Amino acid sequence: MTTQDLITLYKNERSEAKLGQQLFAIPRKEEMVDSQQLTYYVGDRREVAVNIQTEICFHLKWLRLKPMTPEQYLILQESTTPMEDLITAGLIYPFLLFINGHLIRWENITIIISQERYDMLITGLDQEFFDLVNPDRFLDIATEVHTLQLPDSIEYYQGGYPVDEHTLFAFNEQGVLVKSGDAYIRIQNYDTTVEVIDIDPVPGGTFIFADDPMYKYFPENAFVFNAGVYDGNADIQVLATAMMIYNNQLPVTEDPNAIMVRIFHNTKLVTPTYDNIRKTNITNIQADIFTALQGGDAPEYMDKLKPEFDPPYDQKKSDEENTTGILDYLAQYDAMLFNRVYQSNKDFVELEVDYTWVQSHLDEDGYLKIPRRFQDGVNFYIIV
Repeated sequence: MTTQDLITLYKNERSEAKLGQQLFAIPRKEEMVDSQQLTYYVGDRREVAVNIQTEICFHLKWLRLKPMTPEQYLILQESTTPMEDLITAGLIYPFLLFINGHLIRWENITIIISQERYDMLITGLDQEFFDLVNPDRFLDIATEVHTLQLPDSIEYYQGGYPVDEHTLFAFNEQGVLVKSGDAYIRIQNYDTTVEVIDIDPVPGGTFIFADDPMYKYFPENAFVFNAGVYDGNADIQVLATAMMIYNNQLPVTEDPNAIMVRIFHNTKLVTPTYDNIRKTNITNIQADIFTALQGGDAPEYMDKLKPEFDPPYDQKKSDEENTTGILDYLAQYDAMLFNRVYQSNKDFVELEVDYTWVQSHLDEDGYLKIPRRFQDGVNFYIIV
């Protein structure tokens, strides 16, 4: 392995790269809605007024389109189509919309596309549900409207179906998460590499959700529900496999039983992390992790463990600049990461033997005899 091979390896092991590997493989937070609620949208090249007493309309910052033919793309650029039809036709990637923590069903969402402008119109809500999710008739987009990108492999079911082991999310008719029994909306995924972990936080909001610090979890793939209502504003911090949740900037302490966290992980796509904390025993330093997450006075060694493995890589820079930047980063972050180059270029072999092997190779006088040199010039060096 050359130094350049090392650079190629480690640039793909950055935290950003690992997160990207799971983009369409597991659910992920992705805020698509723009910062303003609309009173009109442009459809069929004309302005159409929104009835704010019964309808809700947003501008989308983007819409994840799937690969399509030029003809499909041209037709799509001037269209008003139910969201479910676009997903079924394989034109856009599926996502979920929450308003004030309640799921909005796909049947109530229409996507309006006009010259690469994307708007979303919500219609057909019964008055009670409309008043529940939008009582003031004008939403604070930043805090009350959230979107969640789904894997392409999901199946969406509406009606009375029981929750099972393949269910990613399930909701009742009010758009509130249910964990068992029958659900009105189910999001199913039959990909066995998708791991779903449900956690009930302890008072204080800090907890461990896995025992192995080798594998990385991301806040973008963790979702907090308070009594079944999605809390898209929860501030989540992750250190190794421990997590701290702040609910509206306050630790979850008042009613921890109402809080449930669902976190997703893809066991096939994610490789072991190079974060420094991977070398630790989580059980032994659990108290220090909690202290560090909560901003307390943690021991000094935690400062070296906390930073994620994120060597700099910029596509706008030359290979030489990126190589220099990554080498400098590795030297400061963990010089042992250079061992791969050393191991692949060393001119000797290591053989480790145990007591049983030694006993089986003793001579009749009870001595172990190993020659120091062979005819082909190979030397043996014994270390006990």
